[in-house]
Amino acid sequence: MQQTRSEIEAEVDRLVAGHSTPKVGMREHVLASCLYYAGHDIDVVCPKCDGPLTVTEFPAKNGCTIECPCGTCSGTMRGL
Repeated sequence: MQQTRSEIEAEVDRLVAGHSTPKVGMREHVLASCLYYAGHDIDVVCPKCDGPLTVTEFPAKNGCTIECPCGTCSGTMRGL
């Protein structure tokens, strides 16, 4: 059964709250990747530039790149 968006957001909030020093954009970065892998539309925006986040899966399908226009939320997620 696919998780709802609200369930995903609650899980991401729990994960980020458990981080000792979350950086700006961490929640959005994780949320975008979780939404992508759950098959939801990615409508997450960067808290710094308000630009949309894009998710690109690696060719080997072992992770993805998340990017925003200013780089605040940009990075990778591996081993998913």
